Amino acid sequence: TDAPARSFVVEHHYSRTYPASIAAYGLFEHVAPFKNELVGVAVFSVSMQPRAADAYGAQGAPFCELGRFVLLDRVGGNGETYFLSRALKRLGVDKRSADGSPKFAVCLAYSDPEPRSDLSGKITLNGHTGGIYSAANACYVGKSSPRTLWLAPDGTSLSHRALSKLR
Repeated sequence: TDAPARSFVVEHHYSRTYPASIAAYGLFEHVAPFKNELVGVAVFSVSMQPRAADAYGAQGAPFCELGRFVLLDRVGGNGETYFLSRALKRLGVDKRSADGSPKFAVCLAYSDPEPRSDLSGKITLNGHTGGIYSAANACYVGKSSPRTLWLAPDGTSLSHRALSKLR
């Protein structure tokens, strides 16, 4: 459900925010008899831009975004691609159109290669280039439009939507 997914993402994702969720899936580690621990969350979300897929050649296609993808560092090698492939399969099963086909023809995923730090210089995000998307046979379709990103003193980003509410 959204509540444990939200708590996990807010605690472990560098943005400390949770998107408008369509579906959330968890990766669990068996830690003891009858005990599993949440070690990863994939959140598929509504895009802030209703025509975002159009910019990548999928004009009019129903789409979602991989809004958050977070795994604890202790998750073993290939854990990301394993979990991502299963989360995408579950999304296709759980979210269906009236005709029974998967509801979303396209899932957009973004990476952020720029490192970020807080005011003290501590790195809060190393940056990533989306290696797991390549490993999952995703199509690289280019970079998004350049933009200025405003950072709070703790290194978290402030969205343009949040900034527009300030007067």
